[in-house]
Amino acid sequence: MITGLFILLISTLSCSKDLEEIVTNVDPTCQITFPENAALVFRGDTVTITAVASDTDGSIKKVRFFIDNVLMHSDNSAPYAYTWYTDTVAPGQHTITADSDDGISFSTISEVNVLIVEK
Repeated sequence: MITGLFILLISTLSCSKDLEEIVTNVDPTCQITFPENAALVFRGDTVTITAVASDTDGSIKKVRFFIDNVLMHSDNSAPYAYTWYTDTVAPGQHTITADSDDGISFSTISEVNVLIVEK
């Protein structure tokens, strides 16, 4: 009976150590630098979406770019960018999201809204 209790205690200590290591990780940063929030974009224009990302206690593994929650591009090295061809995009408001990932299951999201209009 004491042996079973001892094994359970070791298992609990191991889990606590793993949780402590995860909690001490600092989230990466991510910021879309272009376009600005509420930008007006003409349908058919080419927009180079750019973002900056950093991680104070590690490195950025990737930055992913989404348009209206659909993954469009994943970039593994700076400068982080995606070229968006808007010729097939419906006029109206669209959400651009950039998600930086530090490879340790921590990520940070930046989001802007743009308005696509006909020329």
